Amino acid sequence: MKTRWESCVFFLLMLLPGLWLMTSTLWPAETTVFAHSRTFAVLLPQASSPVTGEWQGMVTRLHLKVNIDSGADGGLTGKLTSVDQGNITIPIDTVTFTNNSLHFEMKSIAATYDGKMHENKMEIEGTWQQGGHTIPLVLRRPGASATAFTLKPTTMGRVALTPCRTTDGNTEGLCGKYEVFENRESKSGRKIALNIMVLPAAAAKAEPDPFVPLAGGPGQGAVDALPLAGFVSKIRQHRDVVLVDQRGTGESNPLPC
Repeated sequence: MKTRWESCVFFLLMLLPGLWLMTSTLWPAETTVFAHSRTFAVLLPQASSPVTGEWQGMVTRLHLKVNIDSGADGGLTGKLTSVDQGNITIPIDTVTFTNNSLHFEMKSIAATYDGKMHENKMEIEGTWQQGGHTIPLVLRRPGASATAFTLKPTTMGRVALTPCRTTDGNTEGLCGKYEVFENRESKSGRKIALNIMVLPAAAAKAEPDPFVPLAGGPGQGAVDALPLAGFVSKIRQHRDVVLVDQRGTGESNPLPC
């Protein structure tokens, strides 16, 4: 049972060949000229940019969503949503994507982002800049797994370290545990596994002595709190940074206050 629209379309398709034959018979010369001179403008759908769509990331423990769309003028538009802050949405003023490099600016919060898309098109690794601070920020497609680690397992002293990432997934490092006696004087009884994260130096040849900062505050662990600190990023350019959750903090047998 055809709808009225389907019947009209069907009738029109059947009518066009008959109409063409009739005009060819009545006005053969004009029809021949028209047939050879007519041109068709075929409108092909514009290929969407590989960067359009939804991207997700985290800054410390704040979840972010970045949505990028194709604009009517062929450019790109976007918006950023802070999920854990009541889904606050901020418009992105400028978005560019060239040679697999993404750049966007949000003037209302004086923030910019620059990242490079991975060859799998599922991850963008970059940096977030705001208020004079620069922190790593990796954006991934919803449901996408993190790319393979670039660091390899190793052993430092007596501590075996394996590749890991910070809680927000933005910084790669080497993680391990080192057991110590809860009672350091008796050196017997229960043991506590201290949580350790090593951030290798960015330089090809690091300075021989690493930097070992300790986090303060009740329950605050260095592994969770310090990777984003500006001074850590600067020191890490030439030295390994060793982060240790002191006993009772972070992931080292935490004692909630």
